Amino acid sequence: VVPDILFSGADLSLATDVSVLYGEADSYLEDSREPVVKAKSRLAAHCRNREAEKHRKYQNTCKTLRSDFKPFVVESHGFVGAEAQSVLHDLAQYANEVLGVSQLEMAGYLKRRVAIAIQRGNAALDRTALHRSRDAFGAALAIGMVNARLPSASTASTASTARRSRPNTAARRRSHSSCAPDA
Repeated sequence: VVPDILFSGADLSLATDVSVLYGEADSYLEDSREPVVKAKSRLAAHCRNREAEKHRKYQNTCKTLRSDFKPFVVESHGFVGAEAQSVLHDLAQYANEVLGVSQLEMAGYLKRRVAIAIQRGNAALDRTALHRSRDAFGAALAIGMVNARLPSASTASTASTARRSRPNTAARRRSHSSCAPDA
């Protein structure tokens, strides 16, 4: 069991393991109409649970390394767990004491870097999902290759069902022409 990052320097020996929660996972959602205050406290509780899991997993290893352990738990929309905030504070304080950098400026910088990393991770997940679903019906529908017409109650026949998902010839031509190699 090895932590993700070990910070060590003058009077600093801190180990951390990073964990990103997806707050919209079905296992985390209780009610999609919950007030923001309740959602924030729910996310904080899930972060605390993950932090406790990380402590159980890494505490003994970090004792042998003679290093403090603080888990770095964030949520994919930017919520930062209490111990992750503490890690950022410790690093900003170290930068101030040892490197002479403003603690406030360093804390802001580190928070921005974490926000950028979360956004990059979300973008990478979005690209992967797009790539994996490119041949799905929803993708064909989105680019106009398939017409999605709901049958009316009076014309719910087999013929109308077949017509409803017939490829749109104009969209198909656009799709094929944009893929054609340049002459």
